[in-house]
Amino acid sequence: MRTAIRYVLKTLVWGMIAGCVGGLLYGLILLIRDNPVYFIQQVLDGLKLGFVFALIALGYTLVYGIVKLINFAHGDVFMVGAFTSFYAITRYHWGFVPAILLAMVVCTFLNVVIERVAYKPLRNAPRISALITAIGVSFFLEYFTALNFVFGPNYITYKRPIELIVWNLREFTNVWLILSVLFIAIMTGAAFLLRRRRAKSLAIHIAEEVAVPSSQASGGSTVVAVVVWAGLVAATVGAAYLVDMALASWLQSSGVTWGFRRNLILLPEGGGILLTNITVVIMGVTLLLLFLLQYVVGSTKIGKAMRTAAYDKSTAQLMGINVDSIISFTFAIAAAFAGGAGVLYAIAYPQILTFMGIMPGLKAFVAAVLGGIGSIPGAFIGALLMGQLDMLTVAYVPYGSRLRDGIAFIILIIVFLVRPTGIMGEPEREKV
Repeated sequence: MRTAIRYVLKTLVWGMIAGCVGGLLYGLILLIRDNPVYFIQQVLDGLKLGFVFALIALGYTLVYGIVKLINFAHGDVFMVGAFTSFYAITRYHWGFVPAILLAMVVCTFLNVVIERVAYKPLRNAPRISALITAIGVSFFLEYFTALNFVFGPNYITYKRPIELIVWNLREFTNVWLILSVLFIAIMTGAAFLLRRRRAKSLAIHIAEEVAVPSSQASGGSTVVAVVVWAGLVAATVGAAYLVDMALASWLQSSGVTWGFRRNLILLPEGGGILLTNITVVIMGVTLLLLFLLQYVVGSTKIGKAMRTAAYDKSTAQLMGINVDSIISFTFAIAAAFAGGAGVLYAIAYPQILTFMGIMPGLKAFVAAVLGGIGSIPGAFIGALLMGQLDMLTVAYVPYGSRLRDGIAFIILIIVFLVRPTGIMGEPEREKV
């Protein structure tokens, strides 16, 4: 009887989930048909915000993976990075690259000091003690930096270190669409065949190196595959556009008209999808840092030590690994990512405030939980989803600008109720 009731309840829950997903997909189709330009524009803006969330969420998931701590001061380290670059740009006229490097260095130093002073003495204390301490450090950073002799309590207009350039994509043609789909299909098929041939041996090899289950070891290769696939999709769409433009130029010079090429015009007269160089810079910097993180975690001795410490600290110490140094190094990487995210966020939305890290930090935490806290690829995927959710809420939900923050936390509650481990997380195994 109990088994039958449980089966019925489980069927009802999954039916409700399927209904919600179906409703969302139907609504999405209606939105695209109603105004495709506006929808695609919001998706692009959501990607821009999602890539910033990804850098912050990776910091959360790295620290949690090593010490099982939710570092709620992480968003305020993000804020310090934005202000550091602001003063470097306005007072010393530094460019974008030195400013973001300085912000990453300053945030790294700050986070290591926080870890040594506030968290290290509580290493063996109950988790709630470290969590309350993290909240206290967050409040201290917010209110201390709001003093007039530090950063000040008012909004400050951020001077962008790079000139804003806007590209207006006016039309999509049949040839561009066909070439894009063809190129992406060929690239995806080739990547699938290569990955199918190498994935199993790669996971087993990594698992043997660090003595962890192969299911846990495959996460690094997953994030590389996701990032490479996303980059190649963008490259293939751009290549298709260039081929289309070259073909159109050749036809025009030859005096040939080809009506089929212009049969699919999605954009209305005078409208267009706006793509800025800031969006490209944010995506490029984020992908570069993701590749760097993957290299450090997957291909260096200190990365191997990080994975070993994350799996079992006691065994790592017996193997001669300095766990305290590994934890400090993890905090340093997380802070560098947060500092870079602060600069990118300030360039995209050029107003900064000492309390600016609260909501991006909390939303990045929700993204990390959505993707699977402790999972690097999960944090990346969850951040992209959170960026889309944020922008589409503002664009299409009534009073969306007021509800955007609340909806993010509703997603957090739903994740905890339906799948507490997140999209790519795994239940913790008891070690005996």
